[in-house]
Amino acid sequence: MKENLVLFCLICLILSLQTVIIVPTSQGESDEISIDAIPSEYIVITKGSSGTITLDITKVNSTLGSGNPIRTVSISVENLPTGSSASVSSPFSTSVFVGETSYDLDVIITAPLSVESGSYNVIFRATLDKDSEDVNTNDVTKTVTVYISDFELSTSSSTVTLMPGESEEIVLTAKSLNNFSGSVDVILPTVTGAVIENLGSLNVPEGTQDTTNIRFTINNNAVENGNGVPVDIKTKVGNLERIITITLKIIPNTLQIELTADPNPVVIFQESVITATIKDGNGIVISGANVTLSFSGGSGSFSNSLSSIAGITDSNGKFSDQFEVIKGVVIIKAEASKTNY
Repeated sequence: MKENLVLFCLICLILSLQTVIIVPTSQGESDEISIDAIPSEYIVITKGSSGTITLDITKVNSTLGSGNPIRTVSISVENLPTGSSASVSSPFSTSVFVGETSYDLDVIITAPLSVESGSYNVIFRATLDKDSEDVNTNDVTKTVTVYISDFELSTSSSTVTLMPGESEEIVLTAKSLNNFSGSVDVILPTVTGAVIENLGSLNVPEGTQDTTNIRFTINNNAVENGNGVPVDIKTKVGNLERIITITLKIIPNTLQIELTADPNPVVIFQESVITATIKDGNGIVISGANVTLSFSGGSGSFSNSLSSIAGITDSNGKFSDQFEVIKGVVIIKAEASKTNY
């Protein structure tokens, strides 16, 4: 009876040891890598440039790199915008995991100017192949929204009409498209007879807009240009250029004449001083203008004993001469001219 009890206990001990040392037949049924990205949610790439997304490939368990041959990881990028491209900055294999728990690699996305702006859900896929010990391929993905950004221009006026000596400002607006942000260079052309200046800067916050004032100043001696000339205002961010065209019209300045007599009214057989004051369309006196005084009706004469006399305005815009009425009703007329008026 005692011998039977000892034999039974020995059998129980053997069974208990066998349960403890059982090992799963396949460790490849569980995920062995994970993937994340920096930036994690989205990246903005301006047309004509590139952006970098850093992928973080992390080892989840210690079996990575075991087996024969060493397992490899392949990286692929899906749903890229048409015309764009992606490249991995360096070759990658699981051998880099030896003694490490994770590995970072950069994926560079290049967006040519021809790529259509918009938002794209780009998938980054890391695939760990199977080996003799791990029967399953491990496939993990990370989705990042890629914004292909751009900007558009507008102005407060499409035509600027000025006379010589005048100036005017218009507002130039750069508006973000698809999360664009950044500093925008403004490049202004040279135009004959005018000075064009950018009075501020354009620095567009993401998703909004910014403005600057563009001032047009016409030279005093500028000549009229008919229906106007096109003025291309160019803006640039890296390789991306946007142009908006303004029509600049230079019109002739106008001359105003003020005619006075002293004394007034004029007395027959008594000399009076006739003065013509010349001003431009803005009321500014004009020196160097050619003036002709003449009369009609009645009888009289200027200081030269003729019915008309010519001269040039002084620094106060005035030209004067003496006139004597002999008889009748006299009408005195003044005419003025100057280049570019």
